[in-house]
Amino acid sequence: MPDQQAHLHQTRHNHDLITTLDPATTPFLDWVVTGAFYWVGKVKELRRTVRPRYKELEFQSQRARYQCVTFDRNDVQQRLLVYLTDIEQEIRKLI
Repeated sequence: MPDQQAHLHQTRHNHDLITTLDPATTPFLDWVVTGAFYWVGKVKELRRTVRPRYKELEFQSQRARYQCVTFDRNDVQQRLLVYLTDIEQEIRKLI
């Protein structure tokens, strides 16, 4: 399993993807949500500290992948990406 530094690197990588997609304008909000979710699940310490936010990102990622949900841009920017920022801060505490 990757160490915490590798997870932090992946966090930054996924954050860069989300930024590149530009949540304010991209038609690919489903991938913004999925990118926000994907890297968290394997880190047990994170699951404990950010569980509610993680579960919401997981749920929304599944909706994006399996139910073809169309996301509200404001919800993605003002709620779901805030969860990602919170999770990134928790990762920094671990290293």
